[in-house]
Amino acid sequence: MDNMKSFVIKENNPRIGGSIDDIKIDFNVGAFAGVIVLILIMYVISVFVLHTIEEESMIIGALFALGLKERDLILTYTVLPVFMAWIGGLVGLILSLTPIGMVVQIHEVMNYFSIPPVSIVLHPLIVIYALALPPFIAFIVNGWLIRKKLKQSPLSLLRKEQDISEITNPKFIRSKSFVKTFQMKQLWKEKRSAFAVLGGIFISLLVLYIGINCLVICENLRDQTIADAKFEYMYTYKYPPKTPPSGGEKAFVHTLKKEILGYNMDVNIIGIKKDNPFFPKFHAKKTNEISVSKSMAQKYKIKVGDVIVLSDDNKDLDYGFHVKEIIPYSIGLTAFMDIDSMREVFQKEDDYYNVIYAKEDLEIEGGRLYSITTRKDLEHSANVFLEQMKPLIITLTIASTIILFIVMAQMIRVMMERATMDISMLKIFGYNNKEIRKLYMDGNFYVVCIGALICIPLARKMIQSIYPYLISNVASGMDFTFKPWIQPLIFLGIVVNYLLVRTILFRKIMKLSPNEVLKHRE
Repeated sequence: MDNMKSFVIKENNPRIGGSIDDIKIDFNVGAFAGVIVLILIMYVISVFVLHTIEEESMIIGALFALGLKERDLILTYTVLPVFMAWIGGLVGLILSLTPIGMVVQIHEVMNYFSIPPVSIVLHPLIVIYALALPPFIAFIVNGWLIRKKLKQSPLSLLRKEQDISEITNPKFIRSKSFVKTFQMKQLWKEKRSAFAVLGGIFISLLVLYIGINCLVICENLRDQTIADAKFEYMYTYKYPPKTPPSGGEKAFVHTLKKEILGYNMDVNIIGIKKDNPFFPKFHAKKTNEISVSKSMAQKYKIKVGDVIVLSDDNKDLDYGFHVKEIIPYSIGLTAFMDIDSMREVFQKEDDYYNVIYAKEDLEIEGGRLYSITTRKDLEHSANVFLEQMKPLIITLTIASTIILFIVMAQMIRVMMERATMDISMLKIFGYNNKEIRKLYMDGNFYVVCIGALICIPLARKMIQSIYPYLISNVASGMDFTFKPWIQPLIFLGIVVNYLLVRTILFRKIMKLSPNEVLKHRE
């Protein structure tokens, strides 16, 4: 026992379940992103169902007039979307059990950790999530919308009468320009689809920002670790000599614990002299004062003047400190004290030290040391987070792009299909394709641009507020500082996505025949 430096019980040792915790983070992020996408799908389904009901309004009206019960109509129109939702969930579940889902997603984790061969276990919650939730949502949404539509009389259904709210325009839709007025009236008429497009933008941004924030945190951690590591060698002593080796700076390092979100994290207290060249300057002098690193302040949301309590599990003691300041240092969860004050707090001799920092290799005999940590070791550790999270970041980026494109394309297509007769009428009156595009499609461009400007900061703020819970087991700060070009690039990507959708759908408008008007004559 005399040679033992410290011991850690299983519950407080994050290394034991490190790989499991990393996979839990991926699971939590994936589950959260899945819930977000399901919410969007619920709304998108509602728009499609309403469009289908309006297209088949005469059939529904005729069946309703012939005495078909409401329950039978609801079942008729919910069977297909419910079945397709179930098929989609089944395909997703099967893909998750293939190498695409099982190996690729955890490839980096398996390379980093020593993981024995594992068997695939299909958790019941995953089965429910994949096979029960999507069809349930489809059934609820379809049933509710059809029941709402069937409140109309059979005659109004047969005549395809529009809801009065779609015909009546609010007072704010007034402009001296005919084109602007027409665009606003068209958007008001198709407001449900327009909101679905905005919802698609917002949801895709939520998914994207889960990955982008992960990338930003990992890159900032790597860059700041490289910048803050001023020393080349760190020697941790078992038996420090009375006189420290020449060329090194002595320090007293002691590890305490502080709990956050269910994890008992290691906090390294470093006691040094004020003129230590390897660390930032700090002003904590008293025994009850501590200077907190930026990473620790970010993790625990600490402010200057706060009182923090750190625990020593080995001695079953708690230590309270006043936060003197927050200093720019990002390596781990670290705090700084004056070395003499720290010796007094932890009852050590006046010349005690257990760590030496140096610029050059001091060639200290290995028998005296617990470990040697080099600057390259810190750089490698900082890169590990980024390498492990790359598959998740790539997956979420691709998924958000696909979600945005599909929702935008389908919703705008619905808007165009609802306006088919009107567009055909304009062609009869001599309007060319360019003028029709300006009236029916260019208004959506302003919706997309304004919506993106609103949704980008809103989605970023929402994801950053929940991110501490997604990476609760990571012993580092959370610097969300974005590079200045990232958000403009996201905005540009949304605009390009819309322009691509508009180009594809415009070709369909060009092929539209004026004969469409004759199909809808009474």
